[in-house]
Amino acid sequence: MAVVTTDVNCTEGNQSSCRRQHVKLYDHRTHNIDRLRYAVALYDWSYIKGATYITIMYNCFLAALSQLLHDNIPVNVIRLGVRDPPFITPFIKQLLCKRNKLRRRGKTSKANTLAVKINSLIIQSRSQSLSKLSEATSNQLWVAAKTSFSSKNGNSTLVDRILSDVDKVNEYFAGISYLPQCAGGFSSSVRFASLNDDLYINDFELEPYLQRLRPTAPRLDAIPSWFLCKCSYELAV
Repeated sequence: MAVVTTDVNCTEGNQSSCRRQHVKLYDHRTHNIDRLRYAVALYDWSYIKGATYITIMYNCFLAALSQLLHDNIPVNVIRLGVRDPPFITPFIKQLLCKRNKLRRRGKTSKANTLAVKINSLIIQSRSQSLSKLSEATSNQLWVAAKTSFSSKNGNSTLVDRILSDVDKVNEYFAGISYLPQCAGGFSSSVRFASLNDDLYINDFELEPYLQRLRPTAPRLDAIPSWFLCKCSYELAV
């Protein structure tokens, strides 16, 4: 979701140190989210549900979500430079630019109020970065253990035995994708469905999982996790 460009004043030898990022920042204010939820609720999904192949259905579903997102949520482009500290998120950078404009116009009191909000957001950002660092350390230990087992045994027999327990592997990665308060597992009728049976999930089972997705970066589908969280009820129904 970020477009990286190079400063025009950079020479060919130091382009790597002069790169700037142009980041798309979605406007998450309540009235925009309400407009998005309303559009999702009224959208005609019949042509997607009637698709013959699952691949066509999935591609049409992603295209519909992208169009709904583009039509209902305004986007601001924020420029992040190489001198910006790691705790300066695109949202904080946007507020800093707004604070500077207020000060240039002589609106000191509004600028000071906004500065207090920016300081609290910076504290929150640094706290979250530390918590993510601890989670990343645990994930690296899991990968390191997997690599160690492979190298010591000269083959992947032990690793294959660990990964053969599909439920354990799914449970591990579900802990990465979902927040801790998410209820564990779908109903028994879904979990133990036969391979020859049609898989059916009730909307009341799917909605909590959409609502409790972790705020991670978009994958190849380019659909942000907050879209699925904010519109969890409309998408599940």
